[in-house]
Amino acid sequence: MNDQNFDQFANDVLAKASEILAANNTLPDGQLFFNNNRAWKCYSKSWKCIYAFEDGEVYYRLGKTTPRKGLHRGKELLVIELVMDGHKKQAFLPLLAQKNQIENKLGTTLEREQPKIEATGKYRFKLFLPYFLVKEGNIRTAAEKLAGLIATTKPVLNKSGVV
Repeated sequence: MNDQNFDQFANDVLAKASEILAANNTLPDGQLFFNNNRAWKCYSKSWKCIYAFEDGEVYYRLGKTTPRKGLHRGKELLVIELVMDGHKKQAFLPLLAQKNQIENKLGTTLEREQPKIEATGKYRFKLFLPYFLVKEGNIRTAAEKLAGLIATTKPVLNKSGVV
């Protein structure tokens, strides 16, 4: 799939996730901001940023990747990330304390950055999905996973002061 097709797939996933979140009253107005005035953070065609908080330093993103190291080395994957760079105490630690409950609600494992990456202040939770979802155009499954991640993590972050 070329970049233009992935871009359209990502846009469709974001739109569907907004519908799901609005229907479940997680975001009553369906208010997710895609790349708006903070687009500089997502300079690549293979990533889309999703802003569900006023704090632009904590955001979700949807992208494609082929990891060079670790469990998923060499596999083409669709990844949904919650980026909390520089927000260890306010965002990352409260989520880490509830990681098991979040994973149970999602029905899948959230992966963290490697310790040496976290030591530099980059705090992220990642949800990896097989890339065949993109190739098959399975927008619904990807949107449900994205909406699920937002629905389970946003209340925890709001409670800890990220609004």
